[in-house]
Amino acid sequence: MNNFQIIGSGACGFLRIHNLLQNKAKYKGGGPKYQNSFETWDDVNGLIWDSESLSEEERLRRVRQHFGFGSLATSNITHIYIKYIPEILALFPDTKILCLQGEKDHSIKSLTTSWGYRNPCKVKDRTMGLGHNRYAVAQFPNHWRCKTPLNATKKYWETYYRIAYDYSQQYKQNFKLVDAPRFFEDLDYQRDCLQFIGQDIEPKAMPVDFDDETITTSLHGGLGNNLFQMAEVIGFCAKYNLPRPKFGTWDLWMGGGKYPPSYNADRFLGGHSGSHDEFKQTFQSLNWGDNLSATYDTKFMVNDMFTFNKVTNLDDVRDELNVALEPQEGTCSLHLRYCTQPVDDHVNGVVDNAFYSAALKKLPAGTKVWVFSDDNSRAKDQINWFVSRFNQFKFELFVGNAFESLKAMAECEYHILHVSTFSFWSAFLDPRQPNEKTFYPQSFLGTHTDGMIPYKQWQML
Repeated sequence: MNNFQIIGSGACGFLRIHNLLQNKAKYKGGGPKYQNSFETWDDVNGLIWDSESLSEEERLRRVRQHFGFGSLATSNITHIYIKYIPEILALFPDTKILCLQGEKDHSIKSLTTSWGYRNPCKVKDRTMGLGHNRYAVAQFPNHWRCKTPLNATKKYWETYYRIAYDYSQQYKQNFKLVDAPRFFEDLDYQRDCLQFIGQDIEPKAMPVDFDDETITTSLHGGLGNNLFQMAEVIGFCAKYNLPRPKFGTWDLWMGGGKYPPSYNADRFLGGHSGSHDEFKQTFQSLNWGDNLSATYDTKFMVNDMFTFNKVTNLDDVRDELNVALEPQEGTCSLHLRYCTQPVDDHVNGVVDNAFYSAALKKLPAGTKVWVFSDDNSRAKDQINWFVSRFNQFKFELFVGNAFESLKAMAECEYHILHVSTFSFWSAFLDPRQPNEKTFYPQSFLGTHTDGMIPYKQWQML
């Protein structure tokens, strides 16, 4: 059997062909949260887009390092090889390569949508690493000066397939440019293409649904995390006039048997308590669909809550996630989180009393302070400590589930946050934002980053 590789720009049919080939090829695209991740990037041996900046000798060395010395033992499904086909064939002349090409406008729009705010072609700061890009941006051309992400993606796509066409003429025995929509619908054509790479397997029809405009994202963690993840998609769709996104619990736990396992969608609320009905009753404007089944045309947008301050159209986000508020003047929400649920065993829930003291001193006398907590018995002890030192306020413990608590917290005029994403949303969903009545601890930056804070008016104490 010949060694083979499957390449393409992305949004060209990778998920479909992964399903078709099953375990015969390794999917190297990563998952919808960390696609082509910087976390696995090798600066010394990486196959960079600007291959022209490398000598021929260096390109050959990097290809050897990438595949390992010897032969192409592993067949891969990936985007990154397009600039290195001559070197691959020089080192491994028996290799057969299928390059999938989707319908131009559909592929460009799908790819741009899936990348969202993480478009690797439109990034001015090409730095990779924690707190920077979620993509190995060196694998992509630098089109950050383009007016829109769509324009940047279009330039990438056009260059990619101009190169691919040239290879299909130059290396006719090794490189085949494939009409992807036809491949997944015309079984005879599919069979011929598979035989080109030495794969005598049963063809399978998986037609592309060009009319499917379902945009979503993969949800992970508890309610606060879910809101961050959805908010990115809502903001991006609003900014670029895309169809309204749809959310829910997708059937992709460990890939769901149809996607690569890395496309993992978490279980509902990541193991925290709650129900779909509570979600819909609380966020009545949100397009929530309970348990959903993904197709290969469902567009999962990459998200990164740690850089939420890059999200635009925040008023649109607040409108979509509004919780039918009745603002209560003269009140303050104060969040105490003790991380009592097993799924929170990795979270640092400590906030020093010095922070609460500093925040309470910012409130006008007579303010009613509602205390919200995941452990009410411990919260009562903390309230006693507050009362003994701040008798100018009235403290009261709120009793209710997470959804009821979030609504009541957002209705308050002032907000004293914990390090949790849940308390972040208690302030952000306040329709009076942005204002200077939100206080968060310096330790928030240790657990998360300052890139999550959307408003300069919020005060770190």
